[in-house]
Amino acid sequence: NGNLAHKNCWDNNDGLHLWKSNDLKNWTDTGLIWSIEKNGTWQKEYDSLGRRPLWAPEIHYIKSKKNWYIVYSMGTFAPLGIRTGLFKSTSGKPEGPYVDVVDRPIVQGIDGSLFEDDDNKVYFLHDNCMIAQMNEEMNGFVEPFRQLQTPSGKPVGFEGSGIIKIGQKYYLFAAEGNEDMGTNSYDLTISSANNIYGPYTEHWMALRHGGHGTLFYDKEHNLWTTMFGTDDLTQVYITPSLIKMTVETNGKILPIRGKARARVILPTAEIKATKWKYTNANPSPGWNQISFKDSSWLQGVAGFGKDANTAWQSGDIWLRKVFNPGSLSAKELENLVLDISYNNGVEVYINGIEACRMEGFNKYSLKRISTAAKISIKPNKENLLAIHCQKKSDAQFIDAGLITWTDYDDR
Repeated sequence: NGNLAHKNCWDNNDGLHLWKSNDLKNWTDTGLIWSIEKNGTWQKEYDSLGRRPLWAPEIHYIKSKKNWYIVYSMGTFAPLGIRTGLFKSTSGKPEGPYVDVVDRPIVQGIDGSLFEDDDNKVYFLHDNCMIAQMNEEMNGFVEPFRQLQTPSGKPVGFEGSGIIKIGQKYYLFAAEGNEDMGTNSYDLTISSANNIYGPYTEHWMALRHGGHGTLFYDKEHNLWTTMFGTDDLTQVYITPSLIKMTVETNGKILPIRGKARARVILPTAEIKATKWKYTNANPSPGWNQISFKDSSWLQGVAGFGKDANTAWQSGDIWLRKVFNPGSLSAKELENLVLDISYNNGVEVYINGIEACRMEGFNKYSLKRISTAAKISIKPNKENLLAIHCQKKSDAQFIDAGLITWTDYDDR
């Protein structure tokens, strides 16, 4: 929430805070319900770099115990390692007070989670889909941990795992880096099985940038996942968020898509490859204005890259595309976004006005456009989308388009 005490919360914080809500929209801060300094024992120890953060808390109501439990990790490293503990409420209320079920870490590792099955058996998960059934006292395990895997022999994700049961099917979810987004992605992936121990299906991408989300039902039986956004590509960055999900007819859990009706203003090569003007020579000033004379520029089909539709081998690249958006309502103009894939840094202009600027890389996702650039667009007339993309590696690539939507059901 911006307090200085939590400015560097990955290294140090004061403990566990709880918010409550009747509608999942308006939230009340109940305060610090467990303090590392006041209530901690083994949790008080700092690592060799002076770090002592409480990470990844999850709150669960265990029906068979008629009580609230909170799984949490102490994000310390050398020489302690990340350790995960388990609290239980001493009042039977979610606000606590809370005490450890055992005065030590319950597992060595990160990202604990609980799951209670229909037969009242309670399971503990941590790290990359490691699972074991808990004992009746909820302070230990009746079996060794085993790793839940897909048919390819891999876990569903590398951390942040959990389970939800819908009907008679178990859904195993976890956080995973997605290869086609590069090493900085942190996404929610899901797999399903008819038995808690599997075999599980190959996992699918459930929510981009939603890594370590937790699936749950609200009191009206709507399915949600939490999201906090912790990769370099997300536009929801370290911000508590809720995304409504649904089980589709194919059995996959995915975000509800609402009633958005997208309209493509300028397609990317994923939709329909179009011709652009381009050059690898640093152009003269005004190259991003529609009045600029580009007759000496080359012409190629998007996208542009090492192994793309148009070969881009060396140096930076400058691109120009004249487009007519047709009629645009005020709402369509407000909803206009850039659909772009790039590697490496890129700057984008509309009619000479900067629309956005990004560093690094990204594969086909939507980016906001500056208000000034959107206002410059003239409906039913020729406009210019101009791009400069840098070449900083051998994986250079650039392609872009524009889309909007005409209706949106904000559920």
